[in-house]
Amino acid sequence: MVFMKLRALKRDNYCCVVSKLKDWKYYNRELDKSKIKTEATHILPFSLNNLTSNQMWSRKPRVWQIIEMFSQVQLDEFNGQDINRLENVLTLSSDLHSLFGELNIWFKPVESRPNCYTLETASIVEGFPSIVVPAAGTIVEFTTPDPTDLPLPDSRYLALHAACAQVSHASGAAEYIDELLCDMEDRTVLASDGSSSKLLDHALSLVNAFV
Repeated sequence: MVFMKLRALKRDNYCCVVSKLKDWKYYNRELDKSKIKTEATHILPFSLNNLTSNQMWSRKPRVWQIIEMFSQVQLDEFNGQDINRLENVLTLSSDLHSLFGELNIWFKPVESRPNCYTLETASIVEGFPSIVVPAAGTIVEFTTPDPTDLPLPDSRYLALHAACAQVSHASGAAEYIDELLCDMEDRTVLASDGSSSKLLDHALSLVNAFV
């Protein structure tokens, strides 16, 4: 974990990728108002670690089932130490680390600007001082001094995190997903007469709306 944090800090210029404030411990030893404590933050959660495919399928939240079915990301990408790959890690301040893990902040890609995102926030974050949480819409650009050895966060993982965050804050969305998944569980294959095509359309549109 320490090695992962050091590699993430090196890639992220020893600062929180959102606030750009430097990490006081690793940048230098002098603590002042312009330096903060940072955390190596998993984009997709550490709880996925060391689960077999069957275990993941039975234990992960149901929203993950539909996302895995129709997205490009498989959760077995995160077995063992793969959960700690740099593509799945961000350097964030301690406060942002907590908010990110609780799905109260997420990143939305900026069109036609590779590796640039806007910071999106849930209503619960409104009123937080800007030194803790920069304003919604703040542009965040991910950079690296070495794309090969220190790869940037994977846009697919950020998209899945954003999808989960938006679903968790969308009125009625969670109930809709539960209903859809129950229907999908009853239909493990598409009907030959095309009667299940509407179900597939719903599933695809749901994922496309949030990813």
